Amino acid sequence: MSAESFSGPTTNTENVEGKKNSPQFLKQFSRENSQEERNSIAAAIRERRRERDAWRAEQNVRMERKESAETGLEILRSQVDSYSSESFLGKIRDYFAYRNIKAQFAEKSGELVTAQGAIDQWTQGKPEFQEVNKLLKNFYDGEKEKWAKAGYTPEDLEQQFGEERLAGLSADDYATLMRRFPGEMLTHVTRQGIRDHADSFWHTAGVGGFSNGFKEMLADRKLRSCLSIALQEHSKEEAMAKFLRLDDLRSRGDALLMHKNKFDYSMASSNAFADSAAVHLASEHVMDSMYGSERGNEIFIAYPSAYVASQLNYGGKGTLIDRGPGQHNDKWVYTKDHEGMPLDVGLVFIPEDAQVDLETGSRYKIGENGEPVIPQQRINEALAARFEKPGFIQTFVQQLPYRMNQAPEQDRAALAEAAFAEFGITDPDARRALLDPRLIDKLADIWGQEDEKKEYEKIFTKYFHQNAESPYELADNTVSSREYWEKYFQENPGYRPSKVVFYPGGDPSRALGEWREKSGIVKRTEDPTYGFSEHKIADSSAEANVGKDRLASLARKVIDDRFPNT
Repeated sequence: MSAESFSGPTTNTENVEGKKNSPQFLKQFSRENSQEERNSIAAAIRERRRERDAWRAEQNVRMERKESAETGLEILRSQVDSYSSESFLGKIRDYFAYRNIKAQFAEKSGELVTAQGAIDQWTQGKPEFQEVNKLLKNFYDGEKEKWAKAGYTPEDLEQQFGEERLAGLSADDYATLMRRFPGEMLTHVTRQGIRDHADSFWHTAGVGGFSNGFKEMLADRKLRSCLSIALQEHSKEEAMAKFLRLDDLRSRGDALLMHKNKFDYSMASSNAFADSAAVHLASEHVMDSMYGSERGNEIFIAYPSAYVASQLNYGGKGTLIDRGPGQHNDKWVYTKDHEGMPLDVGLVFIPEDAQVDLETGSRYKIGENGEPVIPQQRINEALAARFEKPGFIQTFVQQLPYRMNQAPEQDRAALAEAAFAEFGITDPDARRALLDPRLIDKLADIWGQEDEKKEYEKIFTKYFHQNAESPYELADNTVSSREYWEKYFQENPGYRPSKVVFYPGGDPSRALGEWREKSGIVKRTEDPTYGFSEHKIADSSAEANVGKDRLASLARKVIDDRFPNT
């Protein structure tokens, strides 16, 4: 498993194949392009190993001499001790034997000192086997440079970006592989935590609710389409009922309309089935503002565009190398038998420094009902300022904007602070709101209307949700997001992706760009198909609608069973 925080690769090996640090594709590349250098290094390693073996053999002889001296010395020491414990008369009778043993003891002690000295001297002259590691490191560093500069063919892309090969790479080896090829990437942002924003009218589902999308993905090991997620049910009928959301529908008419929206066309797509059957990805940008969950705490998956182009069929809007955050940056990727895209084939980016709840992993405090807690102070302050103190409208709608506009820039903060102090506005988000012309105009429009207070509350609540840095109350008992996920992976070892990148700062698109820059992935392509134009298919094609007729018939049967035609 590999986890990095924008750190470069490390190497350490004593094998000519570079087994500990060099991926198979690089070893194969060196065999094909640098065989002479490989032979030279292999010869150097064999010589170093011969020297090492000779040194070890001589060292073993010297150790044996030392051990022999130690054994003899121990025997003589016991004899000397026995004489020392005997009576005076016994020592006199055996004096000459005693003297002889002491002489032998002194001689054997000298042998031991000599043996230890020989060992110490030999150890100091130990051959430097670390040189082998250096030779290997330098060789494979050079091969990495050759690899990055080498050209490529569509056949190379097809071979190198196979799913099995990509899944088996560490994050560092993944980066090494990509340096040779165009580095454009496709991304998918997950739903994990409280969804605190929705920058598109069409994608507001789940706002204010808690999702465990990433954890579910970790358990499944796949990034799946909507259809594929439903098809994981135990029976086809259950799967189709889930896909049609029949539990939420009340009538046969509603169910038939849902059938049309899933298999024919909908307000969102003229190819509804292909839309549901596809894994949706964005090119060269992480669409967190439109599809994400928690600002500053977004988890996303990144796949090389070269992988999709060379291995899978795809369609959707635009090309695989489009840039930018627009809603049309939506690529539809079709996988075999709706199996989804393996998580280990891509890179999993996880925030490193978001402060999240120790138990939930969310930035926000979760209430008893499982929903986020809305901070009332900012709303209460605004309402109290308007309806409990005179002159609010005159100050913030009429006078303050004009005075701040006329005043020198260095004096504007003081004018605003005086107004906030007068009306008891202390919350930072409430202060920012009352200086926003968009909100001020809305307040002016409803001034004096019936149910003005209720409308004020609606306006402020909506504004804070859309614009506040934290629309909900932040969690109290927090750890860093890296700590949270490292603990989660430790407790669930089978869930850890093969390639995890922890990124700082909370900006997903910037994190992706910084990882590529740091990894030396700089090549780009002008061919949006990467030489595989046959994989770019129409969303109405048979390849994009595999299984549509069969599943549509099954769906109709499930509807008939649930809502009989009476």
